[in-house]
Amino acid sequence: MLDNVWYFGNLLAVLLRWMTGQHSYSGESSPPMFGDYEAQRHWMEVTVNLETNQWYTNSTDNDLLYWGLDYPPLTAYHSYLNGKIAQYLNPLWVELHTSRGFESYYHKIFMRSTVLAVDLLIYFTAVYNYWSIYMKGMVPEVKPRDKAVNCVISLLNPALILIDYGHFQYNCVSLGLVIWTLNCLMSGYHITAAIVFSLALNYKQMSLYYAFPIFWYLLSICFSQRNKLKQLIKLVSISMAVIFTFVILWLPYIHSIESIFQLLNRIFPFNRGIYEDKVSNFWFSLSILIKIKNFFTDSSLAKMSLLTTVVALMPSSYAVFKKPTIDNLKYSLINSSLIFFLFSFQVHEKSILMVSICVLLLMDKHPLCCLWFVVISTFSLQPLLIKDSLMIPYFSLIIFFICVYTNAFGDFDIWHPICWRERTVMITFISSMVGCLLLSIGALTIPAPKRLPDIHAVANCLYSFIHLMVFVIYFHQLQFEVYKMPNTYHKTTVLSSAKKRKQI
Repeated sequence: MLDNVWYFGNLLAVLLRWMTGQHSYSGESSPPMFGDYEAQRHWMEVTVNLETNQWYTNSTDNDLLYWGLDYPPLTAYHSYLNGKIAQYLNPLWVELHTSRGFESYYHKIFMRSTVLAVDLLIYFTAVYNYWSIYMKGMVPEVKPRDKAVNCVISLLNPALILIDYGHFQYNCVSLGLVIWTLNCLMSGYHITAAIVFSLALNYKQMSLYYAFPIFWYLLSICFSQRNKLKQLIKLVSISMAVIFTFVILWLPYIHSIESIFQLLNRIFPFNRGIYEDKVSNFWFSLSILIKIKNFFTDSSLAKMSLLTTVVALMPSSYAVFKKPTIDNLKYSLINSSLIFFLFSFQVHEKSILMVSICVLLLMDKHPLCCLWFVVISTFSLQPLLIKDSLMIPYFSLIIFFICVYTNAFGDFDIWHPICWRERTVMITFISSMVGCLLLSIGALTIPAPKRLPDIHAVANCLYSFIHLMVFVIYFHQLQFEVYKMPNTYHKTTVLSSAKKRKQI
């Protein structure tokens, strides 16, 4: 029987999500384009009223300039399902053309409920199974309370709650599928893992942030089979599983080359430029000093970002290929997603979720680092949250998360520094948190000068970028430490951390 902490933690996670959902959302009462809330509603309108092969094609009934579908087919099918439910409850919510910008109290309840439903079904179950598999068979046995606490903390990620239940998106689906992929790999179900990850890729193209480590891990597993025949069978089985999954999901669009390219053009909009808005990555930070868009075309910048990203991914990918262990893979998932966020093309600020979710999977090994990263990743979303009037839940969720986290991992070495290095870490951490607080308060209380209207957003991006660059170096160092260690590293580290755990 599960510990009471698990039941209480689930209820707490649901309550925080629903309370956040009572606040405003992206583009509320902001015509003519509104925001992401309207985008998700409009996709329901399009998918339930038009034929499947028209969902990604510009027409009089589907103006792609007004929140045209730009996610892969699985997102469209999910929108269709939600749209059918909406059509049953109130046809006015998804009526073609006339429902644009529709807003009402009951519609807001419906939209929030659709997120919670898939969150509970996919993300909650993925997190629970991850910690169940991860802690299974530890010697001595890990207490159920420890597993429950880790599950609860993973569910309380403030950035995910703010984006999915405040701003309004369905990131919990693709992120949950990625964790399910890791669960399958931990259990040795490699073909199932390939199918599940293909579903994640077909829900949100940003899941490509994880593609390199998962590809190299599975390829190394194939080559590790006993003989050439088994290697070939394993490779073909995994490849066919991926191909069949894509073919089934893309079936309405593979009837012609033109249709396929139209879909790809919607999913990968290279014509939008290397960044669309202010984001805490390398290219935007560089543009503050040098206006790179004035010196390079979008095509050149796309090639530059591709080359930079691939080169930066090589060390982490090499480590996974040479030593395909789950520990190595988890560090590589962090490094790969963080490199994509920092250096790839058309990065959105919300993509930092791809990193923070994986970081929390290592909280038992690096409690302080994980807490630090979660706070910085949430802080990096602040300009977006100010625009959406979500600063009350922003402060509330961060403070609550820090309180729960530090209570669960109460015996941080940082609180009892015994050498100059530990004192330096303590001072740096506290200074970093104070900086986040001051910049957050300043953005709300200090008017920006007329000649620098975006000074607060730019300061946030630069501050976050500096932290993320340090994190990507640090996580690479951790990965190569694991790469050099024997495979017993996993158990000893988890146990030493679990023993120090305070009870909640």
